[in-house]
Amino acid sequence: MEGILGKIEFGPKWVVLVMVVLILAAFSGRAFYMDGVHYAVQSMLRWNWFPQPTPRRFFAIIYDTGLLRIASLAAPRQVEVAALLYGLTAFSKIVIPAAVIAWSHVREPIKSVLTAVFFSAVLIMSNFSVSESLFALGLTTIFTVYTLDPSVDPRGFRRLVVAVLLIASYESVVLSNILLAISFWRASRTDGMTTRIRWALIGTLFIALPFQLTLYLINSSPNVSAGSDPFLMVLVGLHASVLLISAVYFRVVRRSVLFRYTALALAFFMPISLFYFPLFLHLRSDLFRFSYPSRVYALAATGVIALLPLLGDIRLWSIPTKVVDWFGVRALKDLAVAMCALFCGLTVLSTRDTFAFCSSMEKQFASMSGRIPLAQCKFCLNPEAFGVANLGYPWTWEEYSMAYSLHMRNRPALVVITNEREQPFSVSEADTFIAALDSERHYKPE
Repeated sequence: MEGILGKIEFGPKWVVLVMVVLILAAFSGRAFYMDGVHYAVQSMLRWNWFPQPTPRRFFAIIYDTGLLRIASLAAPRQVEVAALLYGLTAFSKIVIPAAVIAWSHVREPIKSVLTAVFFSAVLIMSNFSVSESLFALGLTTIFTVYTLDPSVDPRGFRRLVVAVLLIASYESVVLSNILLAISFWRASRTDGMTTRIRWALIGTLFIALPFQLTLYLINSSPNVSAGSDPFLMVLVGLHASVLLISAVYFRVVRRSVLFRYTALALAFFMPISLFYFPLFLHLRSDLFRFSYPSRVYALAATGVIALLPLLGDIRLWSIPTKVVDWFGVRALKDLAVAMCALFCGLTVLSTRDTFAFCSSMEKQFASMSGRIPLAQCKFCLNPEAFGVANLGYPWTWEEYSMAYSLHMRNRPALVVITNEREQPFSVSEADTFIAALDSERHYKPE
């Protein structure tokens, strides 16, 4: 069977699958929900908007919204263009690192371990684009690949660009950049790079530490208080358990082609099948809601990825290599593909849920107009009662309804006002938005 289907290992053909499912997700508007709608709508309507009180995440935010802001200046209020551009830039933070891994010559089984850890980190987190965390994870992965395979970046210039972008990406670089620098310093002594570039890279990686800490002391918002919830540690354990149990499974069945291929097929098709079972509707909602706490696991995964060159250094220690050798190259290759297939299956599921949610939301919003309180929108309060996964929190509905109004040009403008203390837009701004849209259309609102 393996001879017919070809070798199972992560490579370019799997990147093509990742690209296809993410392009479909981008067109469905999947990245436009949760954080995405906040970033996109705010950037559309306020070209100079910046969500953080300090520039700790500046590069990540500009990466996500830069094209969108430029397009909005040329074509204001074209929410369809904004949603597509945001989706493509957000999901490129998964495709680009995956492609860098696939086309690299990192030795096995380190390459498979890197692939498995990377996709395990984005399994849930990418269901709505936790933009800054994805940015730091992707850049750290790219830097690590170039360290493990310096032939791709022999002079270190690509890594220098990555190191600069990491400075203002996400607070987690305070730790992961130190690990990157240590791993790079240990590995780079034999890669032929010039001393000047080597120390420039190490110095740039370390700049993130005082940069992030200084700006955190100036203004600690946003802070890491959300990571103190004990329940988050349970979720982190679940993430890690999926990875570990899958690795053990493929180690046990490594000689059985049937069991290996069955597991790989299930990793892709089982998540998609959840769409057809109403019993799992709440679980599908949680796949979006757990994206926030999954950042805790992503932080740990970023640290592991940054340490991989060091962990795989047999000159330093032998225990990590012995553990990897026990699992075996075959099992770890299967694990890498399984994590990629599971990610793609979950992406297809969430894409279908996004289409269903959007369609149902448009039907419910069609009978509403003007400024209404959240309590008067039954769909907003409980989308699951309408047979679709709940892709919203209370604070999202104001921007969801504004995006709907920008999209549905043949209907009266609508803004759902939440009860949040800090709404994305004030009541007066919502009224101005409604008046501006209605004045441009060919009817008088009732």
